[in-house]
Amino acid sequence: IGKSHLKEISQWKAALPKLKKEEIFIKKMGLTPYIYGEKNYPITLAHSSDPPTVFFQKGEANWSNKKCISIVGTRNPTQRGVAFCQQLIEELTPFSPLIVSGLARGIDIVDHRKALEMGLETVAVLAHPFGQWYPKEHKGEVDKIMQNGAFITEFWSDDPFERANFLKRNRIIEGLSHATIV
Repeated sequence: IGKSHLKEISQWKAALPKLKKEEIFIKKMGLTPYIYGEKNYPITLAHSSDPPTVFFQKGEANWSNKKCISIVGTRNPTQRGVAFCQQLIEELTPFSPLIVSGLARGIDIVDHRKALEMGLETVAVLAHPFGQWYPKEHKGEVDKIMQNGAFITEFWSDDPFERANFLKRNRIIEGLSHATIV
């Protein structure tokens, strides 16, 4: 097991009050928790080098899809980069992949939008808790993604929004996928 598991296991008693509070939040938001070691935990993520002990999902995602592709990239893509990404997703469409990205500006939001346009399932991995949306201009995509995909995060409702969260998020994006395209 990874470092994050060992740390959380050693502090289980101190986490009980926070866990009770989080349980209320999970029910209120309609989230599904995925716990490492349970049979519904995505197998690719379970076999990654540092999977989260628990993550929360809102929406539906087919984790048994054998063609889970993550696509990530720059926050300031060129028109050529955007066109390449859109064409790539068009060409992947006959294979019905699950498209995973990070809901960030640039290539990430291009991925989600094009996947939805092509009728593909898409999953946005968040770098913050549910109830916060970053960047705010992508809040308009929430309902669209919920209709054909899901949002996931490992961050608890009271976790702070920090730059380091993006690196933590990226390991999940990579861990969920059979292939990662950068």
